[in-house]
Amino acid sequence: MAELSTGNPPFYDIKHDMPLALDICKGLRPEFGKGTPKFYKKLAYRILVYLYYTL
Repeated sequence: MAELSTGNPPFYDIKHDMPLALDICKGLRPEFGKGTPKFYKKLAYRILVYLYYTL
């Protein structure tokens, strides 16, 4: 969902390696583009939380 907001894949400007994976496990989340509606961000975060607890 962040990709739709920014036009870029999540973490496109960060090297995809073990430190990034660990940061994601610790709660790092992709950023949304400027002007993204608050309800859209809230929905995306709810989905991430849901997936965390169900997978």
